[in-house]
Amino acid sequence: MHRKMAQEKRPHANDWVERTLAGLTPEQKAGQLLNVCFFGLNLESLPPILERMKRFHLGGYFQVKNTLKNLRECNEVIQREVEVPMLVASDFEAGVGYMLEGGTLFPRQMARGDANDAKAEYEIGRITAVEGRAAGIHMTAAPVFDIHVNPAYPDGNTRAWGDDPAVIARLGVANVKGLQSHGMAALAKHFPGSGSTEMDQHMAAAWVPESRERMTRLYHRPYAEAIRRADLLGVMVSHLDVPSLITERHPVDGLPVPASLSKEVVTGILKKKLGFRGMTMTDAFNMGGVNNRYDRGEAALKAIQAGNDNILCFDPGTLEQEYEAILKGARDGAIPAKRLDDAVRRVLTVKQKLGLDRDRGVPLPPDRYREAVTPLRHEAFTRRVTDRAVTVLRNDRKRLPLRGMAGKKALVISAFNPDRELAVRKGHKPYDDAVPGLLRARGLIVDEIEIVPDFADDAKAKLNAAIEASDIVFLDIFGIPSYGIGTILPHRAVMELFYRGILHCGKPVVVSLFGDPYIARYAPSAEMLVLTFDETCFSQASAVAVIFGEITAKGRSPVAIPPWFPRGSGLKLSAR
Repeated sequence: MHRKMAQEKRPHANDWVERTLAGLTPEQKAGQLLNVCFFGLNLESLPPILERMKRFHLGGYFQVKNTLKNLRECNEVIQREVEVPMLVASDFEAGVGYMLEGGTLFPRQMARGDANDAKAEYEIGRITAVEGRAAGIHMTAAPVFDIHVNPAYPDGNTRAWGDDPAVIARLGVANVKGLQSHGMAALAKHFPGSGSTEMDQHMAAAWVPESRERMTRLYHRPYAEAIRRADLLGVMVSHLDVPSLITERHPVDGLPVPASLSKEVVTGILKKKLGFRGMTMTDAFNMGGVNNRYDRGEAALKAIQAGNDNILCFDPGTLEQEYEAILKGARDGAIPAKRLDDAVRRVLTVKQKLGLDRDRGVPLPPDRYREAVTPLRHEAFTRRVTDRAVTVLRNDRKRLPLRGMAGKKALVISAFNPDRELAVRKGHKPYDDAVPGLLRARGLIVDEIEIVPDFADDAKAKLNAAIEASDIVFLDIFGIPSYGIGTILPHRAVMELFYRGILHCGKPVVVSLFGDPYIARYAPSAEMLVLTFDETCFSQASAVAVIFGEITAKGRSPVAIPPWFPRGSGLKLSAR
């Protein structure tokens, strides 16, 4: 129902790009290469932010932790005030609701990996694009093309579809087509390929220990296919340390330069070898992967020299440093005129392909906006996706599906990683354990205990008494990938449950992993072990429906969980 992306061959479709480029001053060209995150954006806070947008001639801006309503109102004003339409971006890895209140939230990519359903991925892309464009958002920093092979990688995990490059390429192409055919540019990440590291680039350039041959054959495959088959418009280049691809060394520390600042990676591999003709954007510049080794100006200059067309400035306080460095580089020749114009041309071409040359990318009017953004409309589709994802890894005594549980006493032990307070402070949506309510709806008498990081001795005594008083125990562990923590493992108090023998406590124990599947390595002897690869309320409802035999369990793990469960592990559990 929304405008289609303007990729059809209109007469002289690129005239706007060349005409606009020819009319830009060096100052305006420098600004087009920056995409800046402004926090707390609303109509009240907009005037000073809009003044900065105009003063630095920004090519676009990025949004997290906001509402669709706020952005629709702000974009209506912004796009009519700026000289060149701005490319508005966000991060919709799991739908618009992943970052912005008011949009549809889908399960994470790993929950969709085993199904290998290209039609569903196209539909997720379509819905995301329609909702985002309704509010004036034109680009998403998604999908994630990482091949997740290292269980210890803390910043990936359920954000990836799995560890099979063929599946990731197939679903990636479908998702990109769904997004871009409905007016939203995809910004696939994290090039040149993550998933084998155990480091977090938010802290340091994450070391990728793969050979050049494996990087080319495996990690670059999804990008190559999306470029060839889906006209991929955007690629995000990350702060990865990939010695097999990078010979250039930092002049002081002697280490390989980050991939995001490497001409060998951005120009040599992505643009020349893979033939990428869209727009490259660096990952956020507020990460330790760059700012532990370069000041923001140095990094900005080097990023453009390497072949990046856009810099994601996640710290608006450093905007002037990055802008001035690019402008100075353009004036003194450190950024050759040809490189500068090529970068600006690629940015403008994405805008033109999205139709911003015609309608400036303004949001839909209120009546059409309300029609386009209807999350409730997609609940049945979302539930079908989460139902399909539920994977039963263990059912040793054939207790599942549970029967005759009405009136039984259940203890639900909830464990959050990271704890909810930390997750919310880092910008995640608050999440809760919905299982107790779902059990009560099925007639069980439920007691609840949350395992917090400072779980004290008196709390442990209370836990032991609650286990003794129960007929069955539900251990729900929420493993949510989060930046800047350096681990995906649950906190100490959660791991102490395994240390103290929770799996052999004298009562039946159902272990449900809502998120990180690799925690199963610590529970291979669990009598009942259920995975969802996602933490949303829909995934929790689907898991409980499987546990009680209301739907059939047919999920298979899209990743290997060494050493016990190879990729494809999963038991079929028929509905009663």
